[in-house]
Amino acid sequence: MGDLEDELRKAIALFESNSQTEAWFYSRTAFGELAALREFSKNYSNESSFKANLKGANKKTDAKVSQLLEEEGSNLSSYHFVQRIIFENSPELERMAEQIKGHLRQVASNCSAAFDALWRRIDNLGMRVSDSGSSTEVQHLLTKEELRSLLNQAGSVLTPPMATGEILKEFKRTSSVGRAWKTDIGTEHLSNSAVDELLDAIKAQHRSVLLTGMPGSGKTCVMLEVQECLERIARDSNELAPLFVQSREFVDVVSERDREAQGLSGDLVSKVARLGETAHVVVMIDSLDVLSIAREHTVLAYFLSLIDRLLIIPRVTVVTACRDFDRKYDRRIAQRDWEVEVTCQPFDWKSQVAPLLSRLGIDASVIDDTTRDLIRNPRELALFVDLALQEGGFNVVTSQALAERYLATFVEQDSSLGDTALHAIEEMASEMLRLRTLTLPQQRFSASQEIKRALLSNSVLHETQDGHLTFGHQTLLDVLVISNAVRQCMSLNDFIQGLPPVPFVRPSVPCG
Repeated sequence: MGDLEDELRKAIALFESNSQTEAWFYSRTAFGELAALREFSKNYSNESSFKANLKGANKKTDAKVSQLLEEEGSNLSSYHFVQRIIFENSPELERMAEQIKGHLRQVASNCSAAFDALWRRIDNLGMRVSDSGSSTEVQHLLTKEELRSLLNQAGSVLTPPMATGEILKEFKRTSSVGRAWKTDIGTEHLSNSAVDELLDAIKAQHRSVLLTGMPGSGKTCVMLEVQECLERIARDSNELAPLFVQSREFVDVVSERDREAQGLSGDLVSKVARLGETAHVVVMIDSLDVLSIAREHTVLAYFLSLIDRLLIIPRVTVVTACRDFDRKYDRRIAQRDWEVEVTCQPFDWKSQVAPLLSRLGIDASVIDDTTRDLIRNPRELALFVDLALQEGGFNVVTSQALAERYLATFVEQDSSLGDTALHAIEEMASEMLRLRTLTLPQQRFSASQEIKRALLSNSVLHETQDGHLTFGHQTLLDVLVISNAVRQCMSLNDFIQGLPPVPFVRPSVPCG
């Protein structure tokens, strides 16, 4: 009683203010007479029976408790008071820490960091100082939100234990979404130097990595090549877990239920956190620029929030891709800092492009300097090669002219497609511009199924995971929007004023 008197008075005040509370007392030594009285009271279901059977030491202890209650002006009886206090004999500190970490492991990831954060916070409460070292008012209560925030800051996520095998299976399913992408040029594959730079950044376990580049510079191809390399490593090692998220597949998906239906887990952060306890998790998120220009602003906000939550977790590397324009001018992306930034550089003419053309049997000697500079861009090179394999080497001034020539050759001059197909994809492009979306339901395609299948087979069109239609590359959308404007006899002024207030299309205007 003498040792615990001050704490007992606090318990009395607590019970008076809240009838639903209990008080737990912890000590590595025995609680003696009070514990004996508490144990004795458990044998009786009411106060009168308890009082009637009090004898010896228990009767003396009960008298002391009653006197203390009277001094505090409490209406509680000694019986009801001891019924609401619980005594717990604590093990040694080392054993106690192991037990607490075991409990934390069942409710949170990274239990050691969670334990350290909670220990430090509670220790500071006892010293009446804040985490920053400044003095603070006495605080006897930590709310659930305060505890949750404390754990998040420590890199711990509240989540139950999960089977690693099941998480890896789900990662594999998610990573398969949006992977059907043409990465070869003709029948050849050219690797971008950015691949090795990204792999080096991942190996160094940098937390955040941004891949940028001009339109058509091969960002998606680089991301896919890196993901394939990581997957090969992961097959032989349990210490690496890669995940690929093609965000453009979710560009028009605003609800969590719909995202889950398309393969993106609603508790992805929890699963990454649990996997990060035993492995280095690499999350590859492609096409932030596509989300930037989308009609639904909440989709970009969702993915940026997802990145923020992932970056708190230890042993996680987030790699994202975004075109250079949006990296600089979309404030939601521009205001962010990345540990490492990698730029997709154009191919080298002498060591990469010229040898590729030679292997494909295309005469590079007839190609002028302007065209050579243009087709160092991976996307432009792919269009050029497809044309040159049919027509031989040629020269072209702009990206717009190259894409127009491509559509003229593979769509308009194809007897099975012709002007009907060209008109249909022009209408698609205009509808996308009006709705500010990069995908449309297949029902919106106005031509026949045979034409649609032909356009899909030659990569003019691409089918998304949810069955919608998009263009093989946004460059084609740009050209078709302009082509349709010309078909409609629209003036340049009307065209410009009709554009949405985002860089949704990138037209080039030939002069002369």
